[in-house]
Amino acid sequence: VGLFLFPFRTGIKTRAMKYTHRPLFDLAPQWDWAIRDGAAAIEILSAYDHVTVFYGHIHQEHHFVTGKINHHAAKSLVFPLPVTGSQEKRTPLPWDATTPFKGLGFRAVETEPRKYEFEILEFPVVKVQAMRPSIAVHTAILLCIATAGLALALRAGADAGDERVIKIVAKKFNYTPDLISLKKGEPVTLEFTSLDFTHGFKVPDLGLRVDLPPGHPVLVHLVPEKTGRFLFLCDNFCGSGHEEMNGVIVVTE
Repeated sequence: VGLFLFPFRTGIKTRAMKYTHRPLFDLAPQWDWAIRDGAAAIEILSAYDHVTVFYGHIHQEHHFVTGKINHHAAKSLVFPLPVTGSQEKRTPLPWDATTPFKGLGFRAVETEPRKYEFEILEFPVVKVQAMRPSIAVHTAILLCIATAGLALALRAGADAGDERVIKIVAKKFNYTPDLISLKKGEPVTLEFTSLDFTHGFKVPDLGLRVDLPPGHPVLVHLVPEKTGRFLFLCDNFCGSGHEEMNGVIVVTE
């Protein structure tokens, strides 16, 4: 997450405002309503006396507090999204002609102008010194470990030749197929082909996440260790139908 801060001082306290697309806290990771380095961002922001974070992505009003940080989200002017946990997928709420503006809106923020003091911090670039012998030795060791890891990965890839292969096509704004049936403990290879965009494939409850650049297949090896229904989704914003790009993995005994 990029930390674009607007620090200013009021009296003896330093305040800061942060604008971000997704919430910095784990509101609903299964719907991609979270961010991978959100905890690190919150830790950095906690150094300020008072922080206000404005975020979007969830298309509804929401308020949350983490320590000294206040998080706020407003409604959208595009389409409303469901409340967390109210349905399996994060698909937009259906449009109702009788209440066409239900769930839509915007927020106006007014403030009283005051004089503020700004502090400019300079960060010099430090020249990197020549590598010391001890560092060179450590580097050589790391290279050896990396080479061994690559050999193991290539061997694992060869062993995966007997796995069942499931081909999945990603394009705006769907996966085909969007229902994948697997058996617990059965190794499979998911072979992705993206036709138009670098989509993201994310299965929060299985800890699985990969980018799908167009132009060449992406192979993902998976051995399901638990049964259930696991939502997968695109977590790289790809346009107006992004929220509908979902699917389900069903794992049975």
